[in-house]
Amino acid sequence: MMLSYNKFIKLVRSLGIPTIINGKENEYDNTMMSLARLNKIHLLYAIHTNNMSITLNSLYNISVSALLDVSKIFNNNKIDYAIFKTIKPFSYIPSDIDILIHYKDLNQAIKLLEEHNYSKYIKDSLCTTMRKDMNIDLYLDPSVSNLAYLDGELLMKHRCVKNINDTNVHTLTNYAEIIAVACHSFYKEQLFTLSDYYTLTILAEEHKRIDDIINFARINNAIDVLKVTANICKQITLQAFEIDHLIICKIADLLNRDVYNTHRDYPNGFITLPYKFPIIFVMKSLMKKVSEERGNITLMKGILKSISLRQLRKLLEHKVRDTY
Repeated sequence: MMLSYNKFIKLVRSLGIPTIINGKENEYDNTMMSLARLNKIHLLYAIHTNNMSITLNSLYNISVSALLDVSKIFNNNKIDYAIFKTIKPFSYIPSDIDILIHYKDLNQAIKLLEEHNYSKYIKDSLCTTMRKDMNIDLYLDPSVSNLAYLDGELLMKHRCVKNINDTNVHTLTNYAEIIAVACHSFYKEQLFTLSDYYTLTILAEEHKRIDDIINFARINNAIDVLKVTANICKQITLQAFEIDHLIICKIADLLNRDVYNTHRDYPNGFITLPYKFPIIFVMKSLMKKVSEERGNITLMKGILKSISLRQLRKLLEHKVRDTY
């Protein structure tokens, strides 16, 4: 355990926090790369150690090309969309492109992508996956096993436009992206990685306005998720850099003071990432969230209608994964 912890801290200190804390020069190490890969930051580590492989470069170029291709298609046809959880504030290769789509535009978006040689791969009531060079996930609402954990329409009211390689890309504001990433790690993946740590920490530092982040968590009924993820970020920051003045640390302190829980909902002591959220905690939180937002009857109907044995098994299988 101590060896694993020491390697983890060495990795974080070597990388620093992009745009906030400078990293340290280190030679490439296969063990460190394996740990970086588990934490979804293998591109960042490869660049930092000047060990960019042809494969990584190719995967990165494919992801950027897909992101821009879909954005241009939707921009040219006035599709209402927002890319989320995909564009990071550091060098990153996404496993797929996640896009929020307004329900009125979903069928048209699918048709347009099919006209550009994307094929429909998977479809359920809340997400349609299209595939060409990589998967394009079209979400009505961010969801897990057909249960929405965030309101897609509400998220889409908090958008901005970023210019990437001379293409306008519709994405979420920093405070909305923080909540989307935190809830995705907690509800969908049940894992918190260094990718999530860097995303929340850097975006919070860029945005600066703590009230925006906390208020957006409140209106999305996600304050408990923000609390647990902010506390993990604070603990990692203390362990690696011995500082606690960053915005994400201040958010943790505010929520620890103001949000009362009958149980401790974040890990105590030394933390290494990826961190697995307790499955019971995740499922209780999801059931509570859905029942409060939609009512107990709607919740039970949704569970009976939406979660098949296969989907439930998939949800529980997340418990034994090392990464996603």
